[in-house]
Amino acid sequence: MNKIVKLFFLISLINFSFAEIGEKRFMGVMFNISADSVENVLVVDKSRQKLQVISSNNPKEFGILHSFRVSTGKVKGNKEIRGDMKTPEGIYTILDSIPGKRMPAKYGPLAFILNYPNTVDRLFSRTGSDIWIHGRNEDIIDRQTEGCVSLENSHILDLEPFVTITKTRVIIVDTLDYYTNEEYLKKSAEWEQLILNWKNAWIAGNLNNYFTYYSKHYKGLESFKRGKKNIENQYAWKKIDLNKIVVFVSEHEAEARFHQEFICPRFRSKGTKTMVLIPEEDGWKIQNERIVLDEECYYFDKPIQEFIQKWKTSWESGKIDDYIMQYNADFATKEHDLQSYYKFKKAKFLEAGNIILKLGDAKITSHQEYVWKVRFRQRYESEVYRDIGYKTLYLKLENEKFSIINEEWSRRR
Repeated sequence: MNKIVKLFFLISLINFSFAEIGEKRFMGVMFNISADSVENVLVVDKSRQKLQVISSNNPKEFGILHSFRVSTGKVKGNKEIRGDMKTPEGIYTILDSIPGKRMPAKYGPLAFILNYPNTVDRLFSRTGSDIWIHGRNEDIIDRQTEGCVSLENSHILDLEPFVTITKTRVIIVDTLDYYTNEEYLKKSAEWEQLILNWKNAWIAGNLNNYFTYYSKHYKGLESFKRGKKNIENQYAWKKIDLNKIVVFVSEHEAEARFHQEFICPRFRSKGTKTMVLIPEEDGWKIQNERIVLDEECYYFDKPIQEFIQKWKTSWESGKIDDYIMQYNADFATKEHDLQSYYKFKKAKFLEAGNIILKLGDAKITSHQEYVWKVRFRQRYESEVYRDIGYKTLYLKLENEKFSIINEEWSRRR
């Protein structure tokens, strides 16, 4: 097959809209809510004995990259116990691959290992192991495996380029549900609203509402609740931003994945959160969640202390332009806005001569979003004046930089 034919074939697959059941119908297993793109996902439909590779390059859309005939377990239904000849149903990750030379010939040239049993399987005491997607050294017929998913030998090799070890999701369902475009967008909006409602309950500190999003099967639920209550009592405010949201869905579980930025008075964290949800009587509930941080948490104490030192140095230098750069454009006190404060301090700098500042330990608090109150003992000496008292600076964080929006001074009596 030449390159032009291959390209046409790929484009036709991407634009293919499930012709066997009608135009413009969409699988109900993946909802790209706000991600720029979603990596390849393998979808196994046991009723149709089919594996399809899908991905998404735009929110609210996805395309089919390839379709394969497969064979699944000899017995219908979701896997429950070791040796029941059933293929498990749920959302799995490909953990590793095994080359044919390390396996009996009947498994073909390649096998991909799934993470069965996953957290939901273990929750419901499902047993068994060694669930693979592998080749088959004989013709493929319906339902001929002991629980694995098998493809023709040539097709397992065709599948390999679509797989990324430890990342590729495999969604296995008994019967794949399809939606019209309108139905698909409605279901996508429902998932988006569920995640946003969860986030808003967290931001608002409405813990009674927030905890309703968690399953009674959430591991360590009571400890989790106590921890959240302690955090809620500790911090006066928090901000939570979510983006790159994608949801995978099967009958028995769902997985929501998104990038999360969390900010509170003490620190900021950024990372990818994954939540596993299970269906209960009153809707989908979070059974498990984890976050992989992009980097270590960013604690505000150190950069605030560094900012105070920079402010002190610029004051001692007597360079008014360096000093005033530490102040916000919206700086205001009872006596000054930024412009009048500049004129006032410039005159003071000219008459002061050498300046020496000695600062005590700072007490840092925050009761307003992105604003920190920093209070410390200050000893000031110049050639014409000296005093001792307490300085309070109000620092605002904007575009990753601190600046002073207000300050107060009380002389020691």
